[in-house]
Amino acid sequence: MSETIGQLFPMDKKHWWQVAVRGLVALLFGILLLAWPGVSLFLFAIFFGAYAFVDGIFTLVAAVNYKAGAGQRTWLFVRGIFGIIVGIITFFWPAITELALVFLIGAWALVTGIMELNFAFRSVKETGAKWLFAVSGILSIILAILLLVRPIAAIIAVIWIIGAYAVVVGILLIILGFMLRSSKASK
Repeated sequence: MSETIGQLFPMDKKHWWQVAVRGLVALLFGILLLAWPGVSLFLFAIFFGAYAFVDGIFTLVAAVNYKAGAGQRTWLFVRGIFGIIVGIITFFWPAITELALVFLIGAWALVTGIMELNFAFRSVKETGAKWLFAVSGILSIILAILLLVRPIAAIIAVIWIIGAYAVVVGILLIILGFMLRSSKASK
């Protein structure tokens, strides 16, 4: 299984901790949102911007460390740059309208979901961990659809939806990081 893990995941196994840190950041982000649902949209924008920015940086690092063809690395670069841009936009305009923020987050979730499904389905060999990327991608796309199709209703529920999403995806990424670590240790 350790050989196929290296082909499946968009980074070298020695960088397992990057996946785990992304998961921890997502988990903490989700817990904060669920613990304080009355938080203002301004503070939510700051939390989300920080998450998207950090996720983008780690994705760019993964793109640099990924040992595959240029086409596969290009998608990691696109996803990482998109996350950083979304984070910066959110930082510079934290008072952005609620509707615009919902659309911004929806677009980010859609791109993230498509990229994660791309990695899940483009892997050459079947492994027991392949489904983690697929589930993460599907959850991201479901979130995007909810936000983009019903933006007014989403404004009311956005903190709960994204908080639950971040908790689930955070747990999946932490599991994935430690699976990468254990595959490295088994070599």
